[in-house]
Amino acid sequence: MKKSMRLAALLLCAILAGSSAVCSGALSGSPDNGGSDYYTYLIGLGFPASYAEKLTDLHLLHPAWTFEPLMVSELESKYTWDYVIYMETQDDPKRSLVSSSPEYSAYRHPTNTTLYDTGWYQASIEAVEYMMDPRNFLNEKDIFQFEDLSYRDTVTLSQVEASLAGTFMEGAYLENGKTYAEYFMQVGKELGISPLHLAARARQEQGNYGTGPQVSGKCGDRLWYFYSNQIEYEGSVYVNAPASGHTEESLRQYNGLYNLYNIGAGGTGKFEVFLNSMKEAQTGTQSKAAEWGGSGAWDTKWKSIYGGALKLRDRYIANYQSTLYLQKWNVDCRSKTLSGTSRNFWGQYMQNIGAALSEARTTYLSLAENNCLDCAYHFLIPVYSGMPESCPDPAGGSCPAFAAADTKYGYITQLEQPVAEKSSSGGFISTTTIGVPRGDSIAVAGWSVHTYGLTGFEYRIDGQGWLPMSAFYSPAAAALNPDYARCTAPGSLNSFSATIETAGLAVGAHKIVLRAKTAFDPALQLADNAYYLLAVINLEVLPRDLNVTIKSEDGTSSVSVYPYGSRLTLPDGPPLEVADTYFAGWAVNFEAGGLFLPAGAKVTLTEDVTLEPIYIDLILLDGAALKINLATSLRFTAVTSYDRYTSLAVAAGKGNITFGMIFCKTTDLGSLMFHPSVLEATTTPYTRTYSEGWFHTAARGGEYYGYYGDTQPITSADYTTSFSAVAYVSIKYSNGASALICTPYDAARNSRSAKFVARAALADTRVTYPPEALEILGKIAE
Repeated sequence: MKKSMRLAALLLCAILAGSSAVCSGALSGSPDNGGSDYYTYLIGLGFPASYAEKLTDLHLLHPAWTFEPLMVSELESKYTWDYVIYMETQDDPKRSLVSSSPEYSAYRHPTNTTLYDTGWYQASIEAVEYMMDPRNFLNEKDIFQFEDLSYRDTVTLSQVEASLAGTFMEGAYLENGKTYAEYFMQVGKELGISPLHLAARARQEQGNYGTGPQVSGKCGDRLWYFYSNQIEYEGSVYVNAPASGHTEESLRQYNGLYNLYNIGAGGTGKFEVFLNSMKEAQTGTQSKAAEWGGSGAWDTKWKSIYGGALKLRDRYIANYQSTLYLQKWNVDCRSKTLSGTSRNFWGQYMQNIGAALSEARTTYLSLAENNCLDCAYHFLIPVYSGMPESCPDPAGGSCPAFAAADTKYGYITQLEQPVAEKSSSGGFISTTTIGVPRGDSIAVAGWSVHTYGLTGFEYRIDGQGWLPMSAFYSPAAAALNPDYARCTAPGSLNSFSATIETAGLAVGAHKIVLRAKTAFDPALQLADNAYYLLAVINLEVLPRDLNVTIKSEDGTSSVSVYPYGSRLTLPDGPPLEVADTYFAGWAVNFEAGGLFLPAGAKVTLTEDVTLEPIYIDLILLDGAALKINLATSLRFTAVTSYDRYTSLAVAAGKGNITFGMIFCKTTDLGSLMFHPSVLEATTTPYTRTYSEGWFHTAARGGEYYGYYGDTQPITSADYTTSFSAVAYVSIKYSNGASALICTPYDAARNSRSAKFVARAALADTRVTYPPEALEILGKIAE
């Protein structure tokens, strides 16, 4: 089990680390791949072992990613692997197509040579099996064909802009004054669709240059050209213009219409594909007709984007086709038409067997270029009954567009500390459990090489954030790996090291994951992998005895030893022979943080701790002054030393300490102890004030803070009534307890009446008062 770091008021987190070595264990591809707890979790969800192994690796690499199985055959028992393959191939030869370009020849049907649509052949059964088998694409890049395409607010405008780089949409403005990227963001948020998906889908349908007639606004001219000239082929692409049934007017009416997503663009030959695309654009989005000036037609590019996205949502994303994979391979039996009949197999967005993979890679590139791969993504991955052991690539990896991303690069890792182990090619190292005494550090070092070259190394502990390791060039590592040219040139990176202080970890099991960051660069065709796993170090932090250090005011300290997990009761504060000084509490300091607790609080010891007594001095000055503005009040003054106040504020936090005064009529107080708890118990009336500001003063030869406290306004009937005062400081501790420290009460020093103070003021010949003040003082002193 993974242990999470916790910090509670009375629980001290352990500072644990280690530096022992044992033999290493299994490599990637084994159920014991360093993430056995997560592997078991995936198996429990319903993933087969062949899925769970690869998904566990991805979880270790990107812990925020989550995975959900779509149990296709459990939802509909007849939807076995053989059945869905039959439905995607033999049931309709046009359902799964592959480009007529020579590089895709290995994926063509061996006997059906019919050319469909705008130059596509039927795909072979083996090609469909390869593309439909999710296990072939459970790598960092290709897995995005299984990403849930619902809107998430973590997508940023810069990510969408990056996904459009190098296309006709980059930086271009639509008719509504927004850039393509800005409008994809707006529409995605409004309709609940990933803006990255909208951008990737547009790129997939219109290519990088956007030269197709569906987005030129002149598709009618193109259709008339095909029809009037009876074009059968355009180069090697099948056009199949009909001999009759249209007029120049009926075709040119489609000028000024747009269909960015090629919604409804199906048929045999270019003519039929373009015509159906324009018919869809002409119908457009009728629900928006009133808002769009009376017509729902897609007569601008932005309307095409909005209307197409709305249809994508209603037909696909909101209808159990919420991933690119499911939009190509509609195998969820819950996908229905408006009348409630099944949309499976025929209700698919694309015929191209590589479309989902291609769009997924566009999304990945955008995320990788913007350092967003560690964000939270949810993947819905189909699982079928009766799947074969494997479905290999018919082209053997020779077709870059269809070859799985993880077949296009290689890497090797050598871990030298804390164990010595070398990975297989494309694998990572997983250690057996390493026992480490608490308080030690663990040294990690090794080398790694990758086809793309490297830009850095990182580690994380128990799913926390990634932290950098030292990265450098090692001639020895370069000499061992001459085939990895980007990691062997002087100045390149191929080695790593780190000293990991596992502060804040509890005694018990932990997992340290190491990963490398590649020199990912689409411009250099290095775009299939951004991160890969180096090693997983399974760490068992062992307990040791703990030191409790108690400091004194005079600078001395004492140390006691306690077993791990002991419950320590904090003692009373050491007494000080200093007048007006009070023990406020213990500053409980440990490596990962600190607490402020009262005497008597209990602490569970899980690491070394230092206890420092915190004192506060509080002095209520003799006598009082008169405040004679609009109303008359008695004003008392208290001071506290700057140094002790600062120490308390640091230990407790300024927001947890309050200074003020408490007032009571002296006749009401009588012989009672002057403390709120006593006054409340005897229902003796009193008032309490809070300091709203400080002033600096000098007292006892040091720097002090001072504050005032005023009684409630005094009427003439109470000019002869004496009021008593004490100063206080209120403290709130880390465990929720509180304390109220009050100055001792001395009636001779801290009890005054307004009349007494007025007479004393008039008798003081050192002070000159203005006439209006003398008049008020005289009335009070009568």
